[in-house]
Amino acid sequence: MKKKIKFFGITAFAAVLIFPMLTCNNGNGHHDDDDNDPVIESPHQGERFAVTDEQLWDHNDATDRISNAYFESQRNGTINIFCRDEKFLSEGTVNAGKISFTLDEPEKLYPIGNTVFDSDLHDWWENVKIIEPPGNTIRGNAVKGMYFHDADDVPGETRLIMKEKLVGTSTSLALEFSVFIYVNDDCRITGEPKDGMVPGTGYFHSEPLDITLKQGWNMVCRVIRYSVTGLAVDMPIEVKNLVDFKWALWEDHPYVD
Repeated sequence: MKKKIKFFGITAFAAVLIFPMLTCNNGNGHHDDDDNDPVIESPHQGERFAVTDEQLWDHNDATDRISNAYFESQRNGTINIFCRDEKFLSEGTVNAGKISFTLDEPEKLYPIGNTVFDSDLHDWWENVKIIEPPGNTIRGNAVKGMYFHDADDVPGETRLIMKEKLVGTSTSLALEFSVFIYVNDDCRITGEPKDGMVPGTGYFHSEPLDITLKQGWNMVCRVIRYSVTGLAVDMPIEVKNLVDFKWALWEDHPYVD
């Protein structure tokens, strides 16, 4: 099946947070996790993308505030990481709630126009093309998912780790989540806005695509926004640098291709 996306877990999470959030937003459109300055992480990771002992977070389903929507995980387990072409990419670990993995160059690279990029680019934008460098020689791949397993898992159960953050305003809640893309050279990719519908979820409208990627691994993000009125799912899609994101575990993962 080409693309099937379930947002039931996200929608339930949003329902718990979005209405009480009207009284806890800090006024600048960003969540108030703590008083510390945000950790700014470069979107370009290079030929090798390595994460060592970074904190994994669980969603706090009992909360009604963005400020404590996560709690530090203490889990132990393994992570299987796959590319968009279904090929195994890497294995990672989670020890006492700390996540570690290394991503090297994927086994196979594809033209940006290939269907392997549908879920990351073509499904959300029209006329996706490389405008720099000329000649359209850029090839790449992307991470499909990071799947967590521990000794207590039910056979066949899949839990997804996503790098994400919640952002709240007085009228909406947004979940920003990461996409990991590998390209073989520096490039600039553009695309035109697109309207569509994700079956069983809602309509989306994307904003113009214009991203600059560097050779190696790049971290960009997409955004799902929820309206206060009826929790209708609207999906303006953005691509931008990651700032202050958390590695979070979804017990019932929301994305299935």
